[in-house]
Amino acid sequence: MERSSIDSLRVYKQDPLAPPALLAFEIPMTETATLTVRNSRKQIQAILDGHDDRFIVLLTPSSNSFPFPLSQDYAELESICSAFSKDLLIMLYMELDYLAVPHSNRGIHNTTDNAATCNINKSLHALRQHFHKASSLGIPIACDVNDHITHSYFEDLLSLGISNSKLASSQSHTALVSGLPFPVAFSVDKSDDLVQTLEAIDSASSGHQYLGISQEGLIALSRTRGNSYGFVKLNFSEHEHPESYGALLGMEKNRRQTMVLLDCAAYGKAHLVINYHTMTGFS
Repeated sequence: MERSSIDSLRVYKQDPLAPPALLAFEIPMTETATLTVRNSRKQIQAILDGHDDRFIVLLTPSSNSFPFPLSQDYAELESICSAFSKDLLIMLYMELDYLAVPHSNRGIHNTTDNAATCNINKSLHALRQHFHKASSLGIPIACDVNDHITHSYFEDLLSLGISNSKLASSQSHTALVSGLPFPVAFSVDKSDDLVQTLEAIDSASSGHQYLGISQEGLIALSRTRGNSYGFVKLNFSEHEHPESYGALLGMEKNRRQTMVLLDCAAYGKAHLVINYHTMTGFS
């Protein structure tokens, strides 16, 4: 019997993707970008450990320039990062949720020919180019890490990862986070999800094995040492009432660090890392 009779008929075409190493060769790291990434990762870790009392603030591109900032926006953001560096660690947050959604009218496809072509190779080049530009200007980058492949194309340019709330229960995703070279914020949409998210953070701090791709684009089994810099991202619109913070009260006793990322996007596209103690006065 021919194998074609049992092959999937729902996948009608598969296009090859450029391996991550090729993009890194075509758009290599600059010395400034390397320093930006290295220093910002250390600064985030120091903030999470309580050795640095600054806030981490994530800024997202405006709707007019989504998904990438305009040239003048980069210059303005560079100036803001420098002006407030004593009190704030300001980062550019790039959302990748629409990267592989061909029918979306938003997202990274705005930089390609059109949404219908779903030219992911071109999109990945554009994305690395923009990450490279920002990092070379001294602007740290945060972005989503919701699959096992996309981050491989620019993880050398990332300082912070944001994990989707629905992935907290995924063992394979937790394993992925355990091998990422930067801190990761685990999103929480509802207070009921917090315990599960904390368990995922604890699990990610230990070593795991998972299937992924190498820089050469080969399927590989990755073995990790663990990522001890996972923390919570709370959606402020969901957690604006004081009683919603009740599940956080055990964090001080049970966790090495008690920082959370307070997502205020619904109130002006701002994100803020803050110690949960300061949230008890909210009303």
